[in-house]
Amino acid sequence: MNFLRFKNQDWLMTAVTLLLLLIGTILIYSTTFNAKTIPEGAGSLTKQLAFIILGLGIYFLLVSFDFSWLKIRKVQLLLYILIIALLIFVLFTDPVNNARRWINIGFINIQPSEFSKLVIIILTAGIFIGSDKQKIGGVIKWDTEKKSKTKGIYIKKTKLNISNFFKELNKDGIAGKILISLVLTIPIIYLIFIQPAFGSSVIVFLIWISLIFAVIPGQSKIFAFLIITLLSTTAIWKLFTFQELYQTIGINLIVNGYDLGIIIISLLSVAFLLSFTRLKIFLVPLCLTISLLVVPAVNEFNNKVLTEYQRQRIETFFNPEKDVQGSGWQVNQSKIAIGSGRLWGRGFLQGTQSRLRFLPFAHTDFIFAALGEQFGLVGCSFVLLLFAILVSRVLWVATHTKDSFGTTACIGVATMLILHIFINIGMNLGKLPVTGIPLPLVSYGGSSVLVNLIALGIVQSIATSTSAVDSSEHLMVVSEAPWRE
Repeated sequence: MNFLRFKNQDWLMTAVTLLLLLIGTILIYSTTFNAKTIPEGAGSLTKQLAFIILGLGIYFLLVSFDFSWLKIRKVQLLLYILIIALLIFVLFTDPVNNARRWINIGFINIQPSEFSKLVIIILTAGIFIGSDKQKIGGVIKWDTEKKSKTKGIYIKKTKLNISNFFKELNKDGIAGKILISLVLTIPIIYLIFIQPAFGSSVIVFLIWISLIFAVIPGQSKIFAFLIITLLSTTAIWKLFTFQELYQTIGINLIVNGYDLGIIIISLLSVAFLLSFTRLKIFLVPLCLTISLLVVPAVNEFNNKVLTEYQRQRIETFFNPEKDVQGSGWQVNQSKIAIGSGRLWGRGFLQGTQSRLRFLPFAHTDFIFAALGEQFGLVGCSFVLLLFAILVSRVLWVATHTKDSFGTTACIGVATMLILHIFINIGMNLGKLPVTGIPLPLVSYGGSSVLVNLIALGIVQSIATSTSAVDSSEHLMVVSEAPWRE
C-alpha cells in the first residue's frame, strides 16, 4: 500500500461517500426493522453491511494503487468476456418476479447488469485512449483556432468544421473506434434487455452515448444537430402545445392541431443554432427525416419489443390515477409518503407508509420516498446536496487529470451516478416510469453498492495519480529554479 497516495486522496469525496452510505444504512434499518419476510426486507441490513464492508475495502485498496493496470488491453478483454459470460449465465437461473437478473452465491446475490455499467466505462475509455501523451480532443478542445505565444510556450487549438467532420473522424481513426465500441456494447445491452431489465439496458446505452459524445470532436455542432432534431420532432408530431398559456392571455395560435408559437420558436432557434455553431444547412433535412421517423419507430418498439409489464409501467407513468389499486399503487403511495413528510418529516421510524408496508420496496427502489417521509424536505435537500458534491468532485478529477483514459473514465462514472440519481428520484416523484434503478450508495442492493464504490475507488486512484504528478512537477520546478536563474 502506497501511504502517500492514500494520504493524497480526495477526502471530501470519501467523506461524502461514507455519509451517503450511513444515511442509506439508517433508511434501510428504518424500513425493514419489523420485516417478517424476505420480500419485505428481512435480513437486508446484514447483507447490505457485508457489501459495504467489502466495497469499502476495495475502495481504499484502489486508492492506494495506480489505475494504469486498467489500460492493459488483456485486462479490458478479460473483463468484457467475464461480463458477457455472467450475462448469459444469469439467463439460465431461476426467475425472481418474472425476471432473471441475479446469480445466487450462497449468502448473497450478484446482479451482473450492475457490473456491466462499469465494464462499459473501462472498455470504452480503453478503446478511445490512443496515446497516454495525447488528450482526447473532444473532451477539452473547443471549435476555435488560435495561436498564442506566452513566454516561449506555443498553444495551438484546432478548428473543426462540419464539412470535414467525417474526414477528421476517419483521419484520427475515431469512426472505426466508435464502430468497434458499438459492436462490443450492443451484446451487453441486448443481454440485459432480455432479462428483462429495460431500465438498466437504457442506462448502459446512455453511458456509452455520453462517453462517445465526450471523446469525439465538434460537440457543439453535434449538440446543435440534436436540438434541431428535438425541436423538429416536437413541432411535427405535436408533442405538446402552449394552449393553457394562450387561454390565459386570450389568444389562439393553434391551427389544425399545430401550435404556431412552437413552430415560430423552433424556426428562430434553428436559425440561431445554424449561425452560432456554423452547422451546415444541408444537415437540416437530415434532422427533419429523423424527426419524421422517431414516433413511428417508438410505436413499433412499444408494440413489438416491450413486454406487457413494461408497457403497463409506461402507461401508469402517463396516467398514474387510472389504476391506483394496481399498477399505479407504488407511485401513488410514494407521492403520499413524500408529501406527508412536509418540511422536517415525521421522524425516524415514524413513517407510516414505509413502516406499515403501504409503500412497496421502500428499502430499494422507493427509498427516497422513505427519506422524504421520515426526514422531510430538509432531509431530501441534504441528500441531494451530498450527491451534487459527489458528482462535482468526480467531474473535477475528470477536468484536472492529464490522462485521457482517466478523463473518459471519470466522465463515465459521473454519468452513471447522474442517471441513477435522476431516474430513481424521478420515479419516486411520479415524474418518470417506475423501473428498478437504485439510488446510489443509499438503496439496498449489494451489487449496486459494490459497483459504485469500485467506480469511486477508480476515480480516487485517478485523483491520487494526478496529485502525484502535480507534486512531482512542482518539486522539479523548485529544484531547477536556482540554476535557471
